[in-house]
Amino acid sequence: MKQFLLSLLYLAGIAGYAQTCGVPTTVTATMASTSTANLSWGLPATGIPTGYQYAVTASASPPTSGTTITATSVTNYVLTTTGTFYLHVRAVCSGSNGSWVTSAPFGSVAPGDTCATSLDLSTLTSPYTSTTVGATDNFYYPECDGETGAPDQVYYITVPNNMTLTISQTNNYDSLHRVAYGGSCPGATLIACVDIEEEDAIVWTNTTGTGRRVYWVQDGYNGGGAYTLTWSLTNVCATAAPTASAQSLPAGSTVAALTATGTALQWYSIATGGTVLASTTVLLTGT
Repeated sequence: MKQFLLSLLYLAGIAGYAQTCGVPTTVTATMASTSTANLSWGLPATGIPTGYQYAVTASASPPTSGTTITATSVTNYVLTTTGTFYLHVRAVCSGSNGSWVTSAPFGSVAPGDTCATSLDLSTLTSPYTSTTVGATDNFYYPECDGETGAPDQVYYITVPNNMTLTISQTNNYDSLHRVAYGGSCPGATLIACVDIEEEDAIVWTNTTGTGRRVYWVQDGYNGGGAYTLTWSLTNVCATAAPTASAQSLPAGSTVAALTATGTALQWYSIATGGTVLASTTVLLTGT
């Protein structure tokens, strides 16, 4: 009889222990990069878990199950999409699971979604097609008659001095775009800020005396969509064309006797192309 009572007490103790599987503490998720997160949680205040289950979802409601793990952290968890996520963790005990604990929301940022993740056009190939769908609304430009609530993306390119940037876009939604340089992203000095009805290329020549980072913000009015950017950089000759007037020289004069105003002058026998004439070349009448 004594043994029987001890057995009942032992079983009751096991049952009581199984019902006190605690909950993890300090459940935290922080972004490690634009597409990875570090997950962590603390030991439960009560109970001795044999492990944990965790899950990362786009819903604040806990899932029915998760990935089993014995550690209290996961490094560089890969987020395959962008958006807002929640970390759910529960303790696993002998014979039972504890209650789920959910972290504060955290999120991944799409490339180009913010100034911090802006895309360098010099590393991309023109034309380049993308979409603002899934991006967040970070910019509002009343000077472009813009509205809040539309997703946007940011690009940049460095334009050397005396070079010309030509850039344009086509799209399938009600968009606007802003182009500026100087200062921090998205640029302090406005080049252009236009809407979808103005799809002509924006042409800007850098005459500021130094290279400039030019920012392009692809924005919209009340929604997002797909678009295609096309751009090019062309060189502008920094040296002015030489000037000269008709000259009369004695017979037998050479090219060296000719005068003109300009820099690094060279002489040719034809207006376009041809071969550079040596300074000792004898001039002929009418040439």
